[in-house]
Amino acid sequence: MSIETIKRKIKGLYESNPHIHINVFVPHGKALLENEPVLLKRVYPHIFQVESHEGGVPKCHTIQYSALMTRQIEIVELKDAV
Repeated sequence: MSIETIKRKIKGLYESNPHIHINVFVPHGKALLENEPVLLKRVYPHIFQVESHEGGVPKCHTIQYSALMTRQIEIVELKDAV
C-alpha cells in the first residue's frame, strides 16, 4: 500500500470517527502498546497527531505515515487495509 493511500485512509478516519486504537511495536515485533485508544487530533501532509490519555494525562504524539508502512505503528481500524 502506498503512502498516499495510507494518508487518504487516515484522513477519512479523521473526518468520520477520529477515535481510533493503535498498536505500537518496538524492534523484534514486541508490542509496546496494544489496542490503545487515541484521538486523531490533526492530519498534515507528512505527519499526523494523536492524543492518548496515559495515566489520565493527555499526551500528544506525532507519527509519520511511513511508520505504518514499516509496521512500527498499526491502526487497529485499518489493520486489514495496510
